[in-house]
Amino acid sequence: MAAVIESEARGEPCECQVLVGEVLQNRAKRQGKTIAESAFIGFKRKTPSEKSIEIARKVLTLKPNHGLFYFFNPDLSTDKKWLKKVSNRKKIRCGGHLFFGRMKAKSEKSK
Repeated sequence: MAAVIESEARGEPCECQVLVGEVLQNRAKRQGKTIAESAFIGFKRKTPSEKSIEIARKVLTLKPNHGLFYFFNPDLSTDKKWLKKVSNRKKIRCGGHLFFGRMKAKSEKSK
């Protein structure tokens, strides 16, 4: 978790880095995996700083009270196709990142 926080949110305010960790926690729980198994980023992970490790430890003691499962930085994202897919989703901004909830499964979309 600390490596993802470092790679994805270093330089962001602490509350945004915590939110990244909580999203990782939510996603892993929903998938029935560990955070390490669930966490994926599309570029090489950075070695976590002491601050990222501290934030990850903090997140592991929290119980997220939101339904956020995804985050991205629109200024740095390279997958423009994915950005178009989520353009109409309600998002929460924290620092340079946008966060949003669970995407509907294909079977839910047709209802």
